[in-house]
Amino acid sequence: MPRPQPILFIEPSDDSRDMHADHLRTCGCTVLTTDTTDHGLSRASDADVIVTGSRVPASVDGVELVRSLRQTDRTKHTPVIVLLAAGAFESDQQRALPPDVTYFCRSTVRPGDSSVKCVRSERRP
Repeated sequence: MPRPQPILFIEPSDDSRDMHADHLRTCGCTVLTTDTTDHGLSRASDADVIVTGSRVPASVDGVELVRSLRQTDRTKHTPVIVLLAAGAFESDQQRALPPDVTYFCRSTVRPGDSSVKCVRSERRP
């Protein structure tokens, strides 16, 4: 039996973070969670996939986190998913589209609905 891939989920809201982590666990994933990009950067090498929002509070936002991950040997090839809220500004969308980002989602991810679909179908061109 293959081992579950650890997913690092970076989300400042306790309720949202817990809800998404619980859903991913029911899908058989191992989930690591944190509430800031600073903590996410320190735990990134433990994950096979990293999920972050574009606007996560800390010394850097989610998009800058991705750029930092790409400069580190242990994380430069780790897939990263950037979540954009449905009402995200155009500037946020453009910042989340650099070649560093593996996947992006333009709408709110809802457990049981678009989270798995988003991960599988919204591959950046």
